[in-house]
Amino acid sequence: MTLSRQRSIISALVLLITGSLAACQHNISKNIAPIIHAPDRALESDIEQIVSSLPRQASTPELVSALELAIPVIMETPSGRASDVYRAAEALSDQPNLVTATASVYRSLPPRALDERLALLTLIGNARRPDSREFLDSIISSPLPPASPVYLQLSPRQETEIKMEKAIHALGYLRVPQSFEMLRSIAIDHPSRRIRSAAIDTYMWNRDDSSSAREELVSLLPEEMHCEIDRPRFTASISTQVFNAQVAEWLSRCGQ
Repeated sequence: MTLSRQRSIISALVLLITGSLAACQHNISKNIAPIIHAPDRALESDIEQIVSSLPRQASTPELVSALELAIPVIMETPSGRASDVYRAAEALSDQPNLVTATASVYRSLPPRALDERLALLTLIGNARRPDSREFLDSIISSPLPPASPVYLQLSPRQETEIKMEKAIHALGYLRVPQSFEMLRSIAIDHPSRRIRSAAIDTYMWNRDDSSSAREELVSLLPEEMHCEIDRPRFTASISTQVFNAQVAEWLSRCGQ
């Protein structure tokens, strides 16, 4: 075969390959938009269908099935669509067996299913069921694994504390005298400083950072925890510069 013939064949192959690649890219680009936008519509539809398909007084097994379907939907919901989850929680709040079903699903999950458990706690927290206190307390008062260095992933203790923090937030959302009393007790007695700090912050947030709430905690907590009461909080009423200055002052004063 002559050199010119070899070059002709190579050129033809190059054109064939590049043409095929261009066609593939064209087909891919045509299908990207539906693939990207479909999940939002699907998430909205799924969460609405899951909740609306339940009878008004669903049995515990019916709610368990619904919650198992809802978990991946909640996990995949982008922050901009969080209101979908809040509405679903509100719609579920009147279900008499919701807490029992939530506790059942929570305890049946694999040991390291952190995100799934956080999804459930988000749902039950926003449902604001006073009868969830016992379930939430069982999470907050569960044994703490020993601290251990783990690289590239969360340690068992860190995962446990994250679940405890989420349960504390759910407890704070109740905003009833019993839940406030539980938060004060956690802030005083919990063996983890991280969890005591979370209880203090949740207590103050749900008491509107009032001076009376601050005075209560100052009178109850040891002096070493007083700095946690004054931890800066970013709100829409202050600028980023002001908040950064508050954080810097707090860090210099509290030595953290």
